[in-house]
Amino acid sequence: KEQVADMLQRMLHLKKEDMPAFMDATDALAAAYCHYLQMNRPQTTKAYSSWKDFINKNPQKIIK
Repeated sequence: KEQVADMLQRMLHLKKEDMPAFMDATDALAAAYCHYLQMNRPQTTKAYSSWKDFINKNPQKIIK
């Protein structure tokens, strides 16, 4: 629990006095932050199996 609190403090740039007093609160904050990161992760709509596949599907991106 202490490690999670320290990690959150570093990741969110929080001062020691701004951290929640109870470790259960830091666990809840960590879960909410993980959920936030997962929900806002960019999703790619195209899947490529190789560079050749990428080039074949995106010929406009090749500069000659």
